[in-house]
Amino acid sequence: MKADSINCSLLAVLTINLILFGCEELNASLPAPLFPLAASRKGVSTTWIAALFGLADVSILIVSLILPFLICENRVNQIYYFAMAIAACSMISFGLLIKIENVRIYIASNILNRIITGLCAGAVYSCAVPLISNIHSEKSALVISLIPGIQGIGYALGPLVGGILYKIGGFIFPFIFVGAMELIFSITSAIITPSLKSSNYEKEAIAKNTKWFSKNLVKETCLILPYFNLVTYNAFRTATLALFLKNQFSVIEDRNYMFFAVLGFCNAAVSPISGFLLSKRYVISLFWISQLCLTITLIELYLLSFSVFSSQYYVYVPLIVNGVAYPTLTSSTYLVLENEFRKGDISSVDESRLKSAVLISIVRSIARLVGQFIVAGIFYDKYGFCNCCLGLLVLNVTFLVFSLASLC
Repeated sequence: MKADSINCSLLAVLTINLILFGCEELNASLPAPLFPLAASRKGVSTTWIAALFGLADVSILIVSLILPFLICENRVNQIYYFAMAIAACSMISFGLLIKIENVRIYIASNILNRIITGLCAGAVYSCAVPLISNIHSEKSALVISLIPGIQGIGYALGPLVGGILYKIGGFIFPFIFVGAMELIFSITSAIITPSLKSSNYEKEAIAKNTKWFSKNLVKETCLILPYFNLVTYNAFRTATLALFLKNQFSVIEDRNYMFFAVLGFCNAAVSPISGFLLSKRYVISLFWISQLCLTITLIELYLLSFSVFSSQYYVYVPLIVNGVAYPTLTSSTYLVLENEFRKGDISSVDESRLKSAVLISIVRSIARLVGQFIVAGIFYDKYGFCNCCLGLLVLNVTFLVFSLASLC
C-alpha cells in the first residue's frame, strides 16, 4: 500500500513537471502564427522578424555551453524553476510590447525580451533531462522518450490556444494567459518536487569530470547531423510559414494557427508510440524511419512550387509527416548518442545523459540560428519558401548518407 502511494506521488510530481516542460515549448510556438504578421504590420522587415526569433537561440547556445559546469546536486532544481518563472514573466512582457508605436523602440525592446527568453530556455533545456528522469529513475528511459511528446503537446497547444485566445482578447491576451499559467506551474512544481539526489551529482559540477571530447567525435557528429537539419528546417518553418501562407494562399491569423496545431498534435500522438518502440530496442530502426520522414516532408513542401500541388490543404500533408519525424528523430538521436557515449570513455549513466542533453541543446541552438538567421532571414526573401526547402532537402540526403556510413 505504501509503495503504491509512493508511486502515485512520483507520478503526480512527474506529470506536473512534464506539463511545466511542455509550457516552455508552448512559449516557443505561441508567437509563431501571431508575431510575424503583427510585426510586419508595424513595418518590421522579414529579416528582423527572423532575427528576433533567432536571438533567443543565441542566448540558449551561450547558456548551454556554460551551464553544465554549474550543474550540481544543489543547483539543478533551483536553476530549472527560477528560469521557468523568469520565462513566464518574459512571455507576458512579450505580448505587452505590441503597444509600443515607435518601430525602433519596438525592435530594441523585443531584442532584450528574446535574449532573456533564450537565457531561461537554455537553462531549462540543460536541466530538464537530469531533473525529470531522476524523478522516476526506474523508468528513466521511458520518461526521456516522453519528453519530445510533451514538447509536441506544448507546440500544438501554443498555436491552438493562441488562436482561440487571439479571437477572444486580441494579440496581448494569449501571452498574458500563457505566461500566468507557466508561472503558476513553476511555483507549484518547485514546492512539490524533491531535490535531485544522485551519487554522480556531487558537490562539484558533474561536467567538470566529464570527458566532452571522445575518440569517436567524427562518428558522433555524423549521427547528430540529421537532427541538426531537422531543427534547422523547423526553425525556418516557424519564422516563415505564416508569411508563406498569407502570401501564397491569403491565410491570416485566425486560420493559420490550425496548420501549426496539426503539426503539434501529430508530434503528441506519435511520441507515445515511438516511446514504446524505443523502449523495445527499436532505436536504430526509428532513427532511419524518422530521417526518411523528414526527407519526404521536404520533398512535399518543394512540390508546393508547382501549380498542381498549390493548395493550402495540401500543406497539411508535409506537416503531418513532419509531425511523425520530429519526436521520433529527437528521441532516437538522444538514445543513439547516449549509447555511443556509454561505449566510449563515459561509463556513468548520469554523465552520458548529461553529455547527450547538453550536446543536443547546443546543436539545437546552432541549428535554430542557421534556420532563422540564414535560411529565413537571408535566403527566404531571395529564393522563396519552396526553394529553401529544396536546399534543406539536399542537405538532408547528404547527412543521411553520413549517418548511415557512420553506423556501418
